[in-house]
Amino acid sequence: MPRLRRLRHSECHQRWANEDITLISGIGCSSRIGGYQYCYGAHTTHGRALPFAQGIKCANKDTHMIVCSGDGDSYAIGLGHAMHAMKRNMDITYLVFDNQVYGLTKGQTSPASSQGFVTKTTPDGNPVDLASGAINPYHKAIAVEQITFANVTVTGIVAEGSVGAENTIIQDGTFQKNVKVSGTINGGQFDATVQLDSSNAQILGGVFNNIKLPDYYTLEGTVIRNAVITGSLMADTSSKAAVSNTVSFSPIESQHRAYGQQLSKLIEAYQKNTMQ
Repeated sequence: MPRLRRLRHSECHQRWANEDITLISGIGCSSRIGGYQYCYGAHTTHGRALPFAQGIKCANKDTHMIVCSGDGDSYAIGLGHAMHAMKRNMDITYLVFDNQVYGLTKGQTSPASSQGFVTKTTPDGNPVDLASGAINPYHKAIAVEQITFANVTVTGIVAEGSVGAENTIIQDGTFQKNVKVSGTINGGQFDATVQLDSSNAQILGGVFNNIKLPDYYTLEGTVIRNAVITGSLMADTSSKAAVSNTVSFSPIESQHRAYGQQLSKLIEAYQKNTMQ
């Protein structure tokens, strides 16, 4: 029951009392999780968990609303509700249990099934990659004001609002406003400022405007490598980075270069830029 343990751990970490939590689920393998919670909740109809949750949230704005759905419940019959819920941007935690198959109804292909996946409904293999960014609208989800990720891997989104990422891996995507990260960035385009917000935050790839280091000292330095910085690396007197194999168009102070990294690609890029 790792999902149940993680959910309870998150609730305890937030110091939410049971009577202040409401858990709504739809239909599918995910949806009995509410039966193991000592809180308010409802086991609703297939694909309609979010409308129920939004109605309850409108009536009781102080409840901590959690919605649990499977990939079929969320990405197929419930997809339209999910997109509208994102636009409304209500204070709801939406958990999708991505089994990549319709498990409760004996294993049909779901919107999250990989290309070539063989089931009763696709005996010759799933002909398309339904999880690709070109097809799945979740990969184009837009946060109107702000979106927060926690303990997940993020890939392929286009975020117009600011983003908070706690203990999260960002694989790729386009981020138009500030991003606050306590995790790992492996790629993506970041048009504003990325604030690294913990000692274990690191950048292993991507294109950035500005990067802001943590406002405290780390012995080894915040790891930044395989990146492109079009703006600047922002730091205060207590910050330290270990930058390597990175291209930047502004100078990087020597204390922020990785050990043994002298005239790195980023310094060369800056010097060439100023000489032209």
